[in-house]
Amino acid sequence: MLPINQIKTDFLAHIGNNNSYQPIIVSANTGTGKSTQLPKWCTQSGKVLVIEPRRIACTSLAERVADEMQTPLGEKVGYAIRFEIQANDNSEIVFVTPGVTLRWLNNDNSEIVFVTPGVTLRWLNEGLLNDFNTIMLDEFHERRWDTDLLLALLLEHNKTSNQPYQLVITSATLNAEQLINYCQGIHLHAEGKVFPVDEHYLAPAMRDMPHKDNVTERMAFAAEKAYQLGSQDVLAFLPGKGEIQLCASYLRARMSDQFDIITLHGASPISEQKRALQPGEKRRLILATNVAETSLTIPGVDVVIDSGLERRTHIRNGQSVLDLTAIANDSKLQRRGRAGRIKQGVYLALFGQHAPLEAHTPPEIQRENLTDMMLAAAANNNALGNLRFINPLSQQAHDLAFSTLKSINAINDAGIATDYGKALAPLPIDVSLSHLVASMPNNRLKQAMADLAGALSVPAKLYTLDKNSEKFLQLESDFPNLCDFSLLIGLVRGQFLEYISAEENALIEAKQFASQLRSHFDLPELSKYASYNITELQHAIAALLPSCVYIKKQNRRGSYNNGQQEVVIGKDSYIGNEPDALLVLKTYSLAGRAVKDRKTLATKISPITTSVIIDNDLGEAKLCSSEITEQNELIGNYHYQYAGTSLKSFSALIKSHEFIAATVNLIETGALYESLFEKLTEEYQQLCLYQNVHSTDWLLLAPHEQITRVLSDLEISSLDELALLDNSDFAYGLVDDYTWQQFCELYPLTVVLPQQQLRVEYFISAKRVVLHYMSGKRVEAPKKWELPNFNGAKIQYRRASKLVDIK
Repeated sequence: MLPINQIKTDFLAHIGNNNSYQPIIVSANTGTGKSTQLPKWCTQSGKVLVIEPRRIACTSLAERVADEMQTPLGEKVGYAIRFEIQANDNSEIVFVTPGVTLRWLNNDNSEIVFVTPGVTLRWLNEGLLNDFNTIMLDEFHERRWDTDLLLALLLEHNKTSNQPYQLVITSATLNAEQLINYCQGIHLHAEGKVFPVDEHYLAPAMRDMPHKDNVTERMAFAAEKAYQLGSQDVLAFLPGKGEIQLCASYLRARMSDQFDIITLHGASPISEQKRALQPGEKRRLILATNVAETSLTIPGVDVVIDSGLERRTHIRNGQSVLDLTAIANDSKLQRRGRAGRIKQGVYLALFGQHAPLEAHTPPEIQRENLTDMMLAAAANNNALGNLRFINPLSQQAHDLAFSTLKSINAINDAGIATDYGKALAPLPIDVSLSHLVASMPNNRLKQAMADLAGALSVPAKLYTLDKNSEKFLQLESDFPNLCDFSLLIGLVRGQFLEYISAEENALIEAKQFASQLRSHFDLPELSKYASYNITELQHAIAALLPSCVYIKKQNRRGSYNNGQQEVVIGKDSYIGNEPDALLVLKTYSLAGRAVKDRKTLATKISPITTSVIIDNDLGEAKLCSSEITEQNELIGNYHYQYAGTSLKSFSALIKSHEFIAATVNLIETGALYESLFEKLTEEYQQLCLYQNVHSTDWLLLAPHEQITRVLSDLEISSLDELALLDNSDFAYGLVDDYTWQQFCELYPLTVVLPQQQLRVEYFISAKRVVLHYMSGKRVEAPKKWELPNFNGAKIQYRRASKLVDIK
């Protein structure tokens, strides 16, 4: 009997007699059966929608439950994922991903267009899923932003609707008290049977953190130990598809006699997924991402190998970036627990036993850009800032998302989606990409951008470039001006396949994305694509999304910068000589042993010239100096800069709003009001000393600011008006003349002696004065009788590093 059955009676009592529609929170270990049994129990109250964070889990669970209920998949039990619906109006249980659920909550039925022809679902067309009585949010502990948002929206819906949903929330590792308090729910807990697990840490030092160096060799060493220590299957956790493929190739060449090597990740073919989820005749070594941590139960595992790594998003300069990072301790415990499901197990870690892992994985809403989340809420007529979440949103991230969406007219001042925002919200791609497609200036460019956005929205690589192969060299020869953008667009359109190795599944998904975008924006179908001009596309992208424009920095790293983030060109990018500037639409953060070693790779780029920046006026003209011509005109000398790099210099008549800044520049250089700036500087220094001695509460302005304030207060806007002023108009005037003269005599800033000039530094509270040698042939310390009294303070003389007392 599955462990989840221990709460069946209590669960059925609540699900059947819960008139208050309190959420039911179920906590239970992975493998207890909650994901398969709870949906079946919920059918006693009507149809059930099960929200699964991952597509693999969504389809495999639907298949498993359908098999248990002895019904064909797509009949009583079905699923809905991006581009695919296997369900009908009579389906009692539908497993669905969070992204699809959000689009359905938006009353958007565009998903219908992309399922098998002839499929019509009344409950989609009616919107808001009126046929469903229970909505179950599974694996809630993963704390994705879309599941956090869905729970907030569903709780808000239940407050105001006369047709509320029964909410069921499940988790393997959960701060149950926090969630119960948040949604005022009922908590049920099922204890899973867990066997002891022996731990082995394979790093040289006890505090060694997880790292990527030599991961294939270290994984092979761990696999050898796993073969010796265990007797059944081995589950190995790696951060992503790239590492999995490298390790799989390495291990197949060395351990194919011991293990059947299986890979499991988001882009795994269905056949490979089924091999991972079903016992085999031979001992299996399953190389998996986090998808196997809690979302899926892998049968027959008694050894877990843990690289200690994962790919996780975080905020950098306001943007979400994907980073290779060490797991948190809660993830470590989840992975370790996989080894003790069927018998006493073994856990092999590639890091140190006392590695300083963070305690908990932060929820996505605290480590991601909130733009997509805000638009999803806004399309449901909810301002994100008005919704209540378990963990507070970052105010900075919220404000940045609001500013971004407001700038493209996707939301109004109240944070609710505009018609334009509602057109963008249903699309399963980043808002920035959907905005680029929607705002292209003509049909040809809109088609090209739709195809490019489709390719960029696939998590997996579309192709692999062997830059030393004859085919690649032929590609360079046949298409000398090709770049990542044009290559991706071409692949989606069926081009270049004779030159490079494309990933079939990833390419199919890219074409599905592109087809969906084309349909959404009333563009011709993919097979009827129009030609486009890459230069026009580059200019349009730069104008619509200036943050994707990067300029080369003159440093040893050969990096590029957009004023917010620095990137280096990824080795797999299709590019010739390093250009002066780039368009960057995809990045990846590469972790190093230390924070200073971390760098961000620009992985999908298009080389541009600096003229794209200048023509679209993306930079700013910085006033460097000014001068007055013989014709009595005020001329400014400018550097036109982008991200701190000067692109050109030019001179032009000063504009009215720059007049004061230009005038201040002339005064500072002595071209106007000769010696005024020096006198103001001396007065400012003396006033600072006065303020220190007498503890005044003045807000002193530096000379530059003082001149600016005077000119602004007088609203000076022409050279003729400026000629009416003299030096006295700029004086601070904070002390009367008599008091000021006495103070300056008592506290001089400089002392001039025969053949020696000294600068005076005062330490008022210590009653000490230091005289610094400035100039003159005389270098020895002055005599005390030569100096002012300095109010009886101790006097010292400093020249270079030598400090002596004057007695």
